[in-house]
Amino acid sequence: MANGEHQQTLHLNLHIKILTPPSPPPDGNTIANMMAAMNETFSRANVTVNLVTTDEMDLTRDEFEFFNSLFVGECNVAPSDETVMNDLGALDGCSTHPQGIPMAVIRSSCALYTLAHEIGHLLGLDHSPDQLTHRLMNPAPANIDAPAKLIKSEIKKMRQSGLLN
Repeated sequence: MANGEHQQTLHLNLHIKILTPPSPPPDGNTIANMMAAMNETFSRANVTVNLVTTDEMDLTRDEFEFFNSLFVGECNVAPSDETVMNDLGALDGCSTHPQGIPMAVIRSSCALYTLAHEIGHLLGLDHSPDQLTHRLMNPAPANIDAPAKLIKSEIKKMRQSGLLN
């Protein structure tokens, strides 16, 4: 892009389903705090995330098992647990999902940039190969220092996602 040329702002519509309400600070972060941190970071790519709905879920065992069946690999959670948010092992979040069903799960007491990090995966970003704490795609979102940064190649890849409009 030439100097002075303006990129069109792209949008992602986000629907949040709450299985366990987020823990308030200092142990957790509110959805509003996580959304603000994500939009601050994504603004460098001219991407805005719009929170469209927030629904608290009260799942039956069958519904929980169906939800669990959507996740594969390290995101899979035990159906005997009361909530998905509390059984991610050492993970703060995960965005492994079946093809065509973009979703992520985050722990109810996750770090400030975990939601942005997992949405970054949904937009096609991989973990950064370095452990630099200023990078949004640091493999350990709990170690990300504010403000989180995206590099040019991540911005380009993110803006090419079919999830943005």
